[in-house]
Amino acid sequence: MDLWAVAGLVALAVVVEAPLLLGGTALALDAVTQFVPWYAWLGEQLRGGNLPGWNPHTFSGMPFAGAPLSGWGYLPAMLLYTVLPPALATPAYLVSTLALAGAGMYLLARALRMPITGALVAAVAFELSGYLNLANPCCFAFAQVEAWLPWTLLGVEIAARAGGWAGRVRGWALSGLATSQVLAAWFGQGSMYVLLALMGWIFWRTVLDPPAADPWRARPARLALHAAAVLGLGLALGAAGVFPRLELNAVSSLAGGYPAADGGQAAAVGGWRVADFARLASPGIWYAGVAPLALAAAAPFVARRRYAVPFFTLLAAAAMVLALERQTPLHAALLAIPGADRLHPHSPERVLLLAYPAIALLAGTTVSALHMKLSSASGGRRVSERRRWVGAVALVLVTADLAIGLGRGVAELRSARRSERLVDVSVGRELRPSPAGAWLAEAGPEGRYFGYAPQVAGGRAQPWAYSVRWADPQVHALMVNNQAMAAGLRDIQGYDPAHIARYDSLIQALNGRGQDYHFADVRPAGLFSPLLDLLNVRWVLLPSDQHEQQGDPTRAGELAARLPTVYDDGTVRILARPSALPRAWLVHNARREEPDRALELLASGAIDPAETALVEVDPPPLQAPATEDQVQVTRYEPDRIVVETASDTAGLLVLSEIAYPAWRATVDGQDTPILVADTALRAVAVPAGAHRIELRFASAALTWGTAVTASTALALIIILRRTRR
Repeated sequence: MDLWAVAGLVALAVVVEAPLLLGGTALALDAVTQFVPWYAWLGEQLRGGNLPGWNPHTFSGMPFAGAPLSGWGYLPAMLLYTVLPPALATPAYLVSTLALAGAGMYLLARALRMPITGALVAAVAFELSGYLNLANPCCFAFAQVEAWLPWTLLGVEIAARAGGWAGRVRGWALSGLATSQVLAAWFGQGSMYVLLALMGWIFWRTVLDPPAADPWRARPARLALHAAAVLGLGLALGAAGVFPRLELNAVSSLAGGYPAADGGQAAAVGGWRVADFARLASPGIWYAGVAPLALAAAAPFVARRRYAVPFFTLLAAAAMVLALERQTPLHAALLAIPGADRLHPHSPERVLLLAYPAIALLAGTTVSALHMKLSSASGGRRVSERRRWVGAVALVLVTADLAIGLGRGVAELRSARRSERLVDVSVGRELRPSPAGAWLAEAGPEGRYFGYAPQVAGGRAQPWAYSVRWADPQVHALMVNNQAMAAGLRDIQGYDPAHIARYDSLIQALNGRGQDYHFADVRPAGLFSPLLDLLNVRWVLLPSDQHEQQGDPTRAGELAARLPTVYDDGTVRILARPSALPRAWLVHNARREEPDRALELLASGAIDPAETALVEVDPPPLQAPATEDQVQVTRYEPDRIVVETASDTAGLLVLSEIAYPAWRATVDGQDTPILVADTALRAVAVPAGAHRIELRFASAALTWGTAVTASTALALIIILRRTRR
């Protein structure tokens, strides 16, 4: 029966997703602009047998495996987007996420000794919850963490109930695998919440309410054993993703967490008031279902301590308290955990991801308790029929309630004007370059570009209106967001929560102001900055209808009047920037400057980067050449660049490539240090004469992390095979 129940939950996932897959795939902002392009590029790299270390296509280049939401290390994405084309992988991924969530919840409920009817109610209440379903086509990471949460708890339950080491290892392996997937899915805030819930569950099942009546003096050791095994395996199995993400975080714009306000704590964004909890009973993205909420509220009275009701009641209550914008003693306790003060204050309502599985399980416990009461009553066949009717009615009520709420929520998001809006898109079309993008691809790989079409509000030019216009065909036509990845182009912009901090500083100097941490966009003030030349920007994409007009705050018309148009298809025009510096060049003059001062000099035009490099250490000895230098990039791959130079004096090779600690350089096969030039670029000292310079992305974090994950997985497979004998 359990196999049939799981099969039914998989079928339910297909049925639920079907309306969102007809006529295209219904997706929202983050799915279209981030996750699908990332996963598609990840699959392309894996099919080619490459570790996806460096992404040269967005933000002038940045780590890929180290990007916290890239999909690297997340097994469903890696598998589906490697074996299937993105147009098929995306709907398969959406269905698999719901199926994974429902199956995990059902098996957890069964491990807690719930009857089949109660376990099905819990699974359906979770699988059809608004948060899981409406985050699924929007914010992949949110749904991924939700889907794996029951599996982390299930592994602990199996290990805690096991009578020997073989069963414990199987439970630890399952929980460790699920934990590794949580870390791969949402490294940061979401992982923190799941790890806290997981540690609370281990404490509950080893100290407060162990399956066996262990003596109290033995419980602390059992707690330490289970916690160390689960966390150790989770980190080891997730090391391939965790290590490079820690490497990037150390030098990123989000080092330590979300942007800090005064006092070092993350700036407070979001949070609920008490009245906002009505959303849990109102169809929409936060809908938990009236029927599941009612059943969950009855659980402490009907089931009492059975099925771990106290734990899940406390988990749901704690999540709701921590979701409040108002500070409470529980907030103070959470923020005392190292790093939590840089994560939780940013949209604290996200902690409610812990409440939905708790509510679903509590709903299942109420039905299970009623089932058990009827089972213990006398009456024979009549009682058996009542028991079946109670389970069937509860399951139908929960399913109908959530299905209706989900339908209303989908309709609401389809009509939304904000970034959460659901739109039927063709994944294949989204990943194909627009006509302007195709022209750039044919023009050759030399040179970067950016798309520019800000909106005007209140008399001021606003940054890219992603939250309003992401579904506008013009957005696709301008090749913004992360479209450069699929087209093989190089964009200086993109959409990603984490960037290299040096790059953000450069873009801030270019624009004369900062912006939201997701973006590194060119603003009106930056359109004529000499820093664009430094980044090898040869092309600018504008809407064709941009014309110079007096008082235009976007300055797009002014730019179009200054630069030659080399392409115009009536929707998009491409402007050429002949002043852009090449991919690589030699300078014979360098001086030491602090990063902020260097950016000030470069942005003002006081220093010509084609002639002088500003470095952060004492520069090597350089001399002016008597003849013209020769510099040629002979190989350009994501993780490897080869440059051949010839000069009659020593020089400094500067590349329009963003500096990052994992890059290594050789000159004629001999290791040589990479210097940071002009605040954010790579530079290599080159002796006089003809030389071959090779730069490789050689992230020790990625190499060692992958080795740790692979060796741990292999060891577990061997151990599990032997324990089955």
